[in-house]
Amino acid sequence: PFEPENNLGEQFRIVLCETCGARTYYRLSVDVSYVDGPTDRFYGITGLIDATSTELNRMIYLGASTWQVYTIRDYDYKESILKELNTNATGYLNPSTASNHLELEVKPSAQPNLVDVYFRINGAVMYVLYSQPAVPTQAGLGMSFHSMTVTYDNFEYEELEGK
Repeated sequence: PFEPENNLGEQFRIVLCETCGARTYYRLSVDVSYVDGPTDRFYGITGLIDATSTELNRMIYLGASTWQVYTIRDYDYKESILKELNTNATGYLNPSTASNHLELEVKPSAQPNLVDVYFRINGAVMYVLYSQPAVPTQAGLGMSFHSMTVTYDNFEYEELEGK
């Protein structure tokens, strides 16, 4: 469990997959399940974390909640901007303590030197973030706020081939 922070803007916690390394094209997936604690918070996976900086400059996040709501966010820490890319209540998420399969895939774009990021929940594409810079980034697990327990299982990470 993470301790609460004084600054609500810093309540997001990340666990980087250090053994995954920094890759330009990759697929990350995991099964997540809520166990205990407040139910109004998100838990999920992260990607596009800048691998060249010692500071966290940017990150994207796919989070699920027990209320069958998901969020896809783009955190720009350098500019202090949080973009809600997509948030929705949908029948794609399993409720309460049921497991959900989250997937983030960073693939070559049709345009050179760019990538497209696919966000999937239980096999269905929820959103595509097009035309992002094709640079090595890191991925991992993320959790919004504190005082909540979730499980992560069946973690998969694979490097994908470029064009």
